[in-house]
Amino acid sequence: MLALAVMPVVFVLGETISLGTKNFVTAVETATSFDMLEYA
Repeated sequence: MLALAVMPVVFVLGETISLGTKNFVTAVETATSFDMLEYA
């Protein structure tokens, strides 16, 4: 029973983390490309 209760929580946490990582990587890539444009 406990496993059934934990599964959705772990799933939501995993989705949140992967989404946050994706957004962070996108932000870093955007910042990097802006820096490249500035120094080009």
